[in-house]
Amino acid sequence: MDRSLSAIIEDERADTRNGDTDSIPDRDFVKYNQYAQDRLVSLISAAHNWVFLETVDIAVTANTTLYSLNRNVLFGTRIVQVEYSYDGAERNFVRLMPTPNRYQRLVTPGRPVYYRRRNGQVEIEPPPAVTQGTLRVTYERQRDRVDIKRGKVNGTPASATITLTDPFTGGNLSTETQLLVNSADQLFQRYVCISNLDGTRLLTNGIISSFTATTIVLAANVSTYLETGVVLADLANMMLTIGKYSSTHSELPNECERYLTEYTNRRVMNRDSNADWDQVDAELAAIELDIVQSFKLPDKDIKHIPISDWAIMIPGYE
Repeated sequence: MDRSLSAIIEDERADTRNGDTDSIPDRDFVKYNQYAQDRLVSLISAAHNWVFLETVDIAVTANTTLYSLNRNVLFGTRIVQVEYSYDGAERNFVRLMPTPNRYQRLVTPGRPVYYRRRNGQVEIEPPPAVTQGTLRVTYERQRDRVDIKRGKVNGTPASATITLTDPFTGGNLSTETQLLVNSADQLFQRYVCISNLDGTRLLTNGIISSFTATTIVLAANVSTYLETGVVLADLANMMLTIGKYSSTHSELPNECERYLTEYTNRRVMNRDSNADWDQVDAELAAIELDIVQSFKLPDKDIKHIPISDWAIMIPGYE
């Protein structure tokens, strides 16, 4: 989506007349928007499972059967295809066959033939005989979790420390953000991410070691968690979010924003109202159907008109 979750929640607070963060905190609005996104992803995936497909190449190691994707796999097991190339060349990729758990396995090293799905991993059989070759895994990727802008990176991080300011006030991090990064609090979340102003993740799943009102210290150097091609200087003035695989923007298309807004408004207003929500629920169902059907691939190929007698065609138009 083009708009950040912070901007969307600002509208949702206006819609529901909940401008006071003391009555309904930001984390509740974040939670409801995440619920709405999760529902749409499940509906779209069930109807059109190709929408969220991505691939990752993994180098194989001799005598090793279990390989982690290190990706946010939908439900941890939505792996739809595994291919193997003995030398990594594109022309030599062949599909491995899925197989369930068996009592007897092929344990003599050779060329992999089978694979099994694991939680965020694939297990191949038999184990490769040499440290050469590539696995290509096609999987459904879960959309990044959404979060508001929790902190603005102040300058270029050094070692494991990230200096931050509140993105809206320019002062210390908000009380809620400090609770979320405090390991002594029940709201504690272990991971942080940093995104650019369009919501593209630059730093992924940094593990929190400690914090102050203006800094977060990670368990390892900041560079350890950078995405490929990103350097430390790229993080300056970018936005910090809290949670594993989180971002300031939803990865769903702009057309889905209305559903996130309607769903969240429904949940927020239902907290202190006994109103009849049948009409709102019917509207949500209609939006769901509209969005899911929109992902259906239209057949726009030019159709050829069947000709039963070519002799009737004008010369030059056959």
